[in-house]
Amino acid sequence: RCGRAGAEEALSGRGLANLHAVVAGLRCVAVPDRDAAGVTTAAADCPIAAEALELFLGFLAGFAGDLALAWGARGGVFLAGGILPRLADRIDAAAFRARFEAKAPMQGWMAEVPLALVTHPAPAFLGLAALAGLTEP
Repeated sequence: RCGRAGAEEALSGRGLANLHAVVAGLRCVAVPDRDAAGVTTAAADCPIAAEALELFLGFLAGFAGDLALAWGARGGVFLAGGILPRLADRIDAAAFRARFEAKAPMQGWMAEVPLALVTHPAPAFLGLAALAGLTEP
């Protein structure tokens, strides 16, 4: 649908919308074009949207785990961005964590890596304020 779909594209709102269209095409089901918000809203009643959202979250968890392992992120992985806080109530934490840790033979190491969802709308400004001594870190 959009040429090369790297992680930055695939794990974004546009990526979720494109994944929805791809799932519909693979299932030979006609569904309306939806943006990420539309896919998320429709997931409660539309099996195609629900599958796209489940796949999206699984891909995200797996990719986050890959990066944690590749970079040795013992201090943790903090997931942030425009779409993620809006999906917080849709994330099955146990399934997400299991997919994040599924890095045989490194599951034990991965189980020790903290994983958090950043929900503050402007977390960078909190850090800047802390660095400037305006707030506690």
